[in-house]
Amino acid sequence: MNGRAKSHGLLYVRRSSSRQEASLLQQLNWAVTKASELDVVLDVNTDDLNHMIENRLSCHKSMYLDDGVTGADLDRPGFQAFCAAAKANRQISHLFVHHTDRFARPEIVTQALNTQVELQYDGICFVFNDRMALPMARGTINVGDVITSLISLHESGEFLNKLAQRIVDTKTSLAMGGYW
Repeated sequence: MNGRAKSHGLLYVRRSSSRQEASLLQQLNWAVTKASELDVVLDVNTDDLNHMIENRLSCHKSMYLDDGVTGADLDRPGFQAFCAAAKANRQISHLFVHHTDRFARPEIVTQALNTQVELQYDGICFVFNDRMALPMARGTINVGDVITSLISLHESGEFLNKLAQRIVDTKTSLAMGGYW
């Protein structure tokens, strides 16, 4: 492993719509707690998040935000700035993203996987709520990690399709039972 020295982290938060009221705060609170556990500096707090939302900012301090933007679009301003800042600043050792579906939910999962792996090759550790994707040395590949990431990205896209089908099935069943 050819990781950067443990130092500072960046946080990426995203919600697809403003109806997900608590989502951003939950992502922030998780990241602050996790960074503390890992002894990584993450310079963000609730006031920073509120400032970003009120001023429609995509980046502020160590936090990057896309608010009301689909994860299928990899050209999101906050996402692009997050990835660029991680590559440019050698002090950044960890990237915090609550769920894989917050990172990306692309139709072509290999696009998001390539972005993640390139950052891992730059010596950066990804921290998700359910796993960590460790840095990789060029010329090597952690097949298990790449497969896990690929499956996780695929599932994040499939979730929406399955949810939509469950909603349609439930409404159909209720209508057939005389309910509306």
